[in-house]
This record gives sequence, C-alpha cells and structure tokens, in this order.
Amino acid sequence: MAYRRFWYHLRRYAQPNLMEQIAAWVEKTYVNNFLLPLTDRWSDRIRELTRWSSEVLPPQTAFFDCYVQPFLERGQKVFVVISDALRYEAACEFAASLRNEDRWTCEVEAMLGALPSCTQLGMAALLPGKIREIDGATGNVILDSRSTIGTQNRSEIVKAKVNGRGTALQAEQFLELNTKTEGRALMRDHDVVYIYHNAIDAVGDSVSTEAQTVEAVERAFGELMRILKKIANINASNMILTTDHGFLFQQEALAEGDMATLPQAAEWTYRNRRFAIGTKVQNGPGVKLFQAADLGFAGEWTAAFPLSLGRFPLQGSGKRYVHGGVTPQEVVVPVLRIHKARASDTSRVEVDVLRMPSKITTGQASFALYQEQPVDDKILARQLRIGLFSKEGAPLSEVRTVSFDSGDSEARRRETNIVLALSRNADAFNNQEIELRMEETLPGTSQSIVYRSYTLRLQKPFGSDFDE
Repeated sequence: MAYRRFWYHLRRYAQPNLMEQIAAWVEKTYVNNFLLPLTDRWSDRIRELTRWSSEVLPPQTAFFDCYVQPFLERGQKVFVVISDALRYEAACEFAASLRNEDRWTCEVEAMLGALPSCTQLGMAALLPGKIREIDGATGNVILDSRSTIGTQNRSEIVKAKVNGRGTALQAEQFLELNTKTEGRALMRDHDVVYIYHNAIDAVGDSVSTEAQTVEAVERAFGELMRILKKIANINASNMILTTDHGFLFQQEALAEGDMATLPQAAEWTYRNRRFAIGTKVQNGPGVKLFQAADLGFAGEWTAAFPLSLGRFPLQGSGKRYVHGGVTPQEVVVPVLRIHKARASDTSRVEVDVLRMPSKITTGQASFALYQEQPVDDKILARQLRIGLFSKEGAPLSEVRTVSFDSGDSEARRRETNIVLALSRNADAFNNQEIELRMEETLPGTSQSIVYRSYTLRLQKPFGSDFDE
C-alpha cells in the first residue's frame, strides 16, 4: 500500500526529476527487501502443496454460499459489487475511507482466490454453481454446463439460482439508472443484484497503459463510492464488495533476465505471463505444477505457475502489472461486508478546558485543552478556532486554529497547551469579564458557531503604556 501510494503521488508531482534518487531507492527497497523475500518464502510453501486449498481462508468458489445465501435465508436483499482486480491492500484502504462516512459500516474478510488467478475464472468462482471446467484453448470457464463469459450469461446463472429474482449488470449501466424509478424497480424486483465494475484491470492489463495502474486504483475508489451510495439511495442497506483476483505490480519494468523459463510440454493450449495450461507438462526449476483436479476442475490438463516474481515470456504483453499466479497479492481476495444504517453513527471528539486561570493579569494567557476521546472510524476529528473575545464578540487576542485529531489511547497524550497573546483592543476591557471561545464551522457550510465558551476576568494591574 505504501509503495502504491508513493508512486501515485510521485506521478502527480510536476517535477519528478527532483525525486529521481528517492524513487530509485523506493523501487529497489520495495522489490529487494519486501517483495522478493515475501514471495520467495511464500513459494517455499506453495511447493509443498498437492492441492490448492487453505486451512484458514474459505475458497473463492464458496463465495455465494458463504456470503450471499445467508441474506436470502433471512429474507433480505443484497447487492454484490465486483470490482475487477481490487487487490486486498487497496480494498483495506477503501474500507477505511468508507467507515469514515456517516452511517456506513464495513468489515474486511478474505477468501483464497481460485487458480489461475485470472478474470475468467475469478468471475466464475463468484457465481453459484458446482462443476467448473476450463476451455484449455481459450481459458473460458463453463459452470454447470453454462458459459460464464459476459454479463448476460452471468445474469442468467444468478437468476436461475434465486428463482428469477436475481440479475447482473455493468456499473456504467447501473449508474445511468434513474434512482427514483428504474433504481427502485431494480430493488423491488430482485433479491440478488451483481454489479460488475472494471477500472483497475482495464488499465493495468494493457501494455500501453499498465504504468497508470496506481492512478487507476485511486480512480476506482471514487467510482466505487458512487456505486455504493447509489445503491443506498434506492433503499438497499446490505452490500458486498469483492473482486475476481488481485495483481502483482512494479512501477519499473522487469529486465528480460528476470523472466521465468516455460517448461517443456506436449502442447501449450493457453499461455499467460503468470500461468500456462497444457498437456504432458514436465516439471522444471522455479515452476509449480497443478493438475486440473488439484485446482478443483474437471478435465485432463496441467497448469504451470512461475514461482516468486517470475513471468513467462509472452510477446506483446505487459510486465509491470500481472496476475494469474500464486502470490498473496494475486490470490488473497478481499470481501467487504458493507451496511448502510438509517441513523447517524458518527460523532466528533469532544474538547474541554483542563486548566484555565480565573483572571488574566499579563499580556498573554495559557490554557490546557483536552480531547476527550481518541479519533477512530466513527469518532471524527474536530477543528476549532480559539481566542479571547469580549461579551459582545469583539476579538481581544490572536485567534488560533487547532485540530483535535489524536488517535492516541493514552489520555495524557491528548492534551494540548496553547498561549494567546492579547491585542491592544483588550485595553478597553480591563477589569471586565471576557470569554475564552471555541468556534467551529458547521460541516458543509460556511457558518461559524460557538462550540464552547468560558468566562474569565481581564485584570491587568497596569495599562499598555507601561508594558514596554
């Protein structure tokens, strides 16, 4: 996530040459100190497997039974949003931003993605069904004798599973629906709605645009927020966000010497950078083989996967953005359980004064302020303008803007000390009561209100003529 965020901001920066040295350091550190050790050790475990399965994560093929069916059993409707190549770390970042929205809750879970971790198979794994077959020549997937290619075929599969009360559509089509008429009708007539969104894979999975992957992830966040909010606007409250697969990404292209060697086979029927399907495949160094049955498929074929960061040579395809293989970035599939509540569930931190003098006797005053709760997903930061004022509202000191945004659980670390210097206007109010005011701007408006105020007395023993 940090690597992706770095490259996103660097690519937006107008003078990348100034950051050339740190960019080279980040790239080298990410690949050599993080990505390679992680994928190498992961590959050591993959070599030991005889079947593609996990004792910890449910398989992606169980998605409908695990996540969708429980809503139907409770008589509830559910919208399933599938965002192509929404990698787990990116989904976690999106979930954090969604939880900051009022009335939204979001829990992140994970599944073990199907292998090969490609679009055709990942999309088919998210559909209800039992027997999956791969066409070795095209990579297309057949589910219970039905084609899974295209939105219409997937819609028919969902519809058949829920007695005609299911459908699937593309995100663009959904966003164009009139909310009050077509959107409400979609909600009324269906119990399960699949919405397919493609922002990341559409950019990353092309040699001409793969360098823009980091921007595509950021753009996907905005589009997904629009989709979810429109779902909520048609009175749906239960949503699931998931994906077909993740991806491996390096901003700098791999050298040819880093390519993996494709093993010998009687025939290769389908090839990709991160997997190949064939018959009578011979084992080789740096490669893991699985038979069709090992991956949960019918058929007599073998799939070969390059281990670690290896890519099979393939003319005309990209090297920076790849998927189909066995790394965690490709196969750990996020599942976000999302709910939109009817009542507000967010609030802002409360701020109070810990220590305040009863009177001001010098040209400046010190105050200790306390943020009562740590900031989290549902307790938001508060920004206040703090100053000394007359009873009529005339400013008598500098006005300081302070953000109370600490997430520290230790109460003492949420204290803030400020010093306010009196202005010359304060001279006219000597020996009178004045106020310490905390003001804030109402969210979404330009209107200011007094959050809290405290009365104290201005009692300087000498006038300002003697201050110097």
